[in-house]
Amino acid sequence: MVLVPPRVTQTLSFLVITIYRAEELPDMDYSMMMHGGIDGYIRAYFAGQDVLETKKVTVKGSENLQLTYNQELWFPVLLPTMSDNIFLSVWDWDMTATDQLLANVLPPFSFKQVQRYPDLFKHVWANLYGPPVGYDANSVPSQFMLNHPGDASMYRGRILLSLRTENGLHSVNDDAHLRTVLNTDVRPIMKRYTLRAALFYGTEIPVFTSNTNWNRNARMSLKISVGRHSVESSRVHNLSGICHFNQYLDIVDVELPSSLDQVPDVFVHLVRQTMSESRCICFARFKAHDLFGQGSEALTTIVPPQWVVLNEDKVLNELKDHDFNGNILMNLRLEDAVEIGRNEEEVAQCWRQYASTTVQYMKYVLFVHVFQGKCLPAADVDGLLDPYVKVVCVGSEGRVSTRMSTRDPCFYETVVLDVELPKDEKFLPKVSLQIYDWDRYDADDYVGGLKLSLGEFPQMSSSDYSKTRSSGEYSAPRPKWFPISYEKSGDTQGELLLSFDLIKKDTPGTVVEPPKSIRPPTEDTFVEIMSLGCRGLQPTGFTPINTPFAKFEVGEITKTNLPKFTNPSSKPSSRNPNFLQRVVIPVKMPIDALFAPRLNITVYDQLFGGFYKPVIGVCSVDLSKKMPSSNGQPNPLYIDEGSKSARRRNPYVDYGDDLSTFPGTVASEAPCTQSSGISAEVLASGEPRKQGTAVEVISPSSFAVFDDDEDELPHYMHQRDVVNGELEDTLDSPFETFALFRGSMATHSRFDSSDQSSMNYRSVGKFKGTVRILKTRDEPSLFDLDQFLNPRPYLIRVYVLDALNLIPKDVNNRCDPYLRVSLGDGRRHEQVFSDRSNHQSETLTPKFHKMYEFKTDLPGASELKLEVLDYDFFAIPAFPTGLSKALGTAIESTVYGDDFVGATLIDLEDRWFDEKWQNLGGRVDCSERRKPLEVRSLFAPSSTLPQGSLRLWVDILSGAEMKVAKPLDISLPPSQMFEVRVVIYKAKNVTAGDFTDLSDLFVKCWLQNRDDKSQITDTHWRAKHGRASFNWRMKFDIELPLDPEREADRGCLHFQMWDRDVVYDDCLADSVVDLTPFLKTAFKTGQPVNVFAKPKPVRFRGSEMMPYEKPSRGSGYAATEDATSAPRLRPARSDEVVLSISNEDERNTDKPLLSENHASDDDNETDEEDDASMENAKSLVKSFLHRLGMGDDPEDTSWLTMTTRDSRTGDRLRAGELLVSLEILPKHLAESLWIAYTSLQCGIPATC
Repeated sequence: MVLVPPRVTQTLSFLVITIYRAEELPDMDYSMMMHGGIDGYIRAYFAGQDVLETKKVTVKGSENLQLTYNQELWFPVLLPTMSDNIFLSVWDWDMTATDQLLANVLPPFSFKQVQRYPDLFKHVWANLYGPPVGYDANSVPSQFMLNHPGDASMYRGRILLSLRTENGLHSVNDDAHLRTVLNTDVRPIMKRYTLRAALFYGTEIPVFTSNTNWNRNARMSLKISVGRHSVESSRVHNLSGICHFNQYLDIVDVELPSSLDQVPDVFVHLVRQTMSESRCICFARFKAHDLFGQGSEALTTIVPPQWVVLNEDKVLNELKDHDFNGNILMNLRLEDAVEIGRNEEEVAQCWRQYASTTVQYMKYVLFVHVFQGKCLPAADVDGLLDPYVKVVCVGSEGRVSTRMSTRDPCFYETVVLDVELPKDEKFLPKVSLQIYDWDRYDADDYVGGLKLSLGEFPQMSSSDYSKTRSSGEYSAPRPKWFPISYEKSGDTQGELLLSFDLIKKDTPGTVVEPPKSIRPPTEDTFVEIMSLGCRGLQPTGFTPINTPFAKFEVGEITKTNLPKFTNPSSKPSSRNPNFLQRVVIPVKMPIDALFAPRLNITVYDQLFGGFYKPVIGVCSVDLSKKMPSSNGQPNPLYIDEGSKSARRRNPYVDYGDDLSTFPGTVASEAPCTQSSGISAEVLASGEPRKQGTAVEVISPSSFAVFDDDEDELPHYMHQRDVVNGELEDTLDSPFETFALFRGSMATHSRFDSSDQSSMNYRSVGKFKGTVRILKTRDEPSLFDLDQFLNPRPYLIRVYVLDALNLIPKDVNNRCDPYLRVSLGDGRRHEQVFSDRSNHQSETLTPKFHKMYEFKTDLPGASELKLEVLDYDFFAIPAFPTGLSKALGTAIESTVYGDDFVGATLIDLEDRWFDEKWQNLGGRVDCSERRKPLEVRSLFAPSSTLPQGSLRLWVDILSGAEMKVAKPLDISLPPSQMFEVRVVIYKAKNVTAGDFTDLSDLFVKCWLQNRDDKSQITDTHWRAKHGRASFNWRMKFDIELPLDPEREADRGCLHFQMWDRDVVYDDCLADSVVDLTPFLKTAFKTGQPVNVFAKPKPVRFRGSEMMPYEKPSRGSGYAATEDATSAPRLRPARSDEVVLSISNEDERNTDKPLLSENHASDDDNETDEEDDASMENAKSLVKSFLHRLGMGDDPEDTSWLTMTTRDSRTGDRLRAGELLVSLEILPKHLAESLWIAYTSLQCGIPATC
């Protein structure tokens, strides 16, 4: 359901679907006991409404059944609407079983297109496709074809229908309903077509044993069909997968829709004849507009034939996974049958001669040079496979030897095939390569393959090849990386490095020797592996990890190129072991980076005293990106050790293997010569970000949590930069992280419902280190080896301020978030902090302001994880460790029952060993380094989008620093109670509530949208001319600071003017005063704040000049200051008598009698006493006048404009004014003032 804004006016309309008839339907009720037929009806679905069904029509017959409906389906639509898809389906009704789906009409019709182009949807044909009839309709392949008609193997009929929109006035029923239209014989525009097919021969045709001829293969045929019209070729012999058809087939003068979009698809089926039926085991499918030829030149010229690759019909399931489906060399064309100036017999004869052309064959030798494989699909449970490649071409086949336990095999072998091929290049067949996983005790598993046309390969004569080979100048053609597939392109991963040579024999008996070697030229290099360790390893079963170790292999394993191993380690933990070794492997590295091998890393575990060593995980490193040059030229794939690779921000997303290759298939990148981050110097200096960088550095004074006044920044934010992003976007990690994988990822058929079709290939941890290619063994390292090889203790402090924009998890669109911080695997109690008991209620921007400390060794357990969880009252607070891990793996979105919001990961090793990070926050005047505040995104396994963000910074302190640097206090100030005092003096110009011009007025007031805690003044009876006097004081308690997320907690003070009546009171006017800035000022200063107090100038003794008076910045009232101004103490009210008490000691101070200034000082004191007496007298007079309702308004008051809503126009109209004063005091100060006032009235000392 889509909610429409109230300003959008929707109008009622109707979508009308007129169903005329369904034709060419198959027999759905065939059985040995009953006559065939169909009980058909059509369902329509639109915009989430109830499904409408036509009437059920029964027709008996065996094929090409026709059902007549002549019904209209009316769907109500409120325009504008967001619904678009119109779904139609045809069903067969059954009395004793569930109705059977015959076909879906896909793609669905578009309602927007029906509105925009109504003429295009008048009398249109909708074609139906599905699985072959007569087989299990509930099987997985049948259901797939029914739900995806675009992949179906059979034509199942068509529907004639119309679609239109009608105005809502044309219907007497506003609900979805049916109507029956008159029996009109609708005849859409049709056209005559001719379908022609020239069949030459097929290769890799599936081989079946003949049931009638012993020790011979079954003969095969091809069937061409369009709609209900079909034609089949004669059956030919199948010789080792090769069938020579050389036949011409046509379907002449067939009536089809004039629009090619409505013409049914053309099917080509490979037919196997059995004793009882013809089984269409493979098929190919074409759109009519792709085959249609028009124009005189296109119709008189026969284009060269094309190879058609057949697909297996999985409903019949006649083939095994590794069987070839077949390739057919043929020519298909759909023509206009009534083309002027054509003779059908002449055209048919021309095609017939073209199809029966005798093809001359010659002897060839095909060299298939198999160099390497890359990222082949894992077929074994340990994440590896034992691959070999099988090559097949026109009945000849060969294979390379098997490589053991690798996904990146190096073959460097040539498969030699003696083949007989047509001389004409346009008739050259395809060559197929299949990759298998060798198994000792089971059938080899097919993991993928590819097909290539021989016409694309270079050719040379056998004599030329022999001369080149004998002279030593022969070299295999430069290979290319070819992606493999399982059934269709893109359904699996992996590539083969291949090249081909097609040698034409001068005489049939010529012997062509294969090339001596296809290995590229190499040079002596060294592969340096700085093995830091593994992080986050997962056990292979229920047995925990014991002492893992790593194995390194580069290229082929020979006696001179043996694998290298690290020492087993379980420190600091078995799940996060540190190897801390420098491994150098001498390698014969190819000069051309295209042939660079991959470094295979396998991590093992040692169990039962080392007798059992299971594989934990595997990964591979592409060394072509480590070579700075290739063939003496700069390598476009080279990644410098100092540059940062593309960072993967979401730790829960499997980004797969990097299949970028050299050259030609290198992914194009935007020209960028600089890193996407900001250098440490920029961060340390606090300079603003330059245009083109990815992370923005914000000045601390503009930090959004605090006010604009820099003097009010918290102490921990002084001289600390703010990064609007994550520091990983600006830093270059000194280490590389390679994900370890385990499990099988061999892709099975999409129709396979067995358990084997589910992939269990998963990430089981990470290997961390650096990989370089060295010219010599003694090249200097990238960083200090002593610091790298010797772990040292460090103190980690994580300062978390708040979270922003969290994804709500509760039904009230809020969260009850809390933090869970862990270091490493989180199995040790001191490495996990859970703040569940201090969760915050109903907020999406929680303010944590917490600091967490961890002690760790680096290198060591370095993965710092910060998780935000949503508290649930009914959740289980704790589980045993093993059970909690199992539940966390199964649920994935909850932790101990609490909803998982998101997490962010910080690698401490990457930061500590990065020189840029070490320099961040450095100051000249202080040794302390204040690391920038960063905004880190939160991610969850259920989504690739951020789930919110955390604002934090991390300090890593060495042993010397942790003794000096004290933790910062970042906690928020505690909440305090304040009192808002409201004095309502009088009102004027209040609009009368009735015709008498007399009102019984009273004022109602409340704070923070709490109408239930409102207060009212006394009633001014019979107020005339809208004038009333109250002199009433109200007090409201409020807790500060306010929560900005809660609308009910906003600091708004509400006033309402009421007219008291006998039956019910009338609200005459209202007004609202926003006290938020004044409440902030009161909370920050802890002093009374008078909202409407006028600033008074201060006159200094002995000076006639007035100090500069800063104008007010408030926009609501002229005499109002905003929250950033200094608060004022409460001034004396006009009804108070200000007494001037002089200091007797001061007046009696002894002075020299003959002093020169004695007379002038005495005169000044006399003047001051006179001024004070005058001020006291004036104050007393004002107080009496105010009590009599006369005189000026008090200085700390303001007239509020009261308004009311015009019921006719909706505008706010002025309806009176109210004189009020507002004061905000701390609660303890208000109580002490009250105690002092009552004590003064009773004559008791205030201290009593």
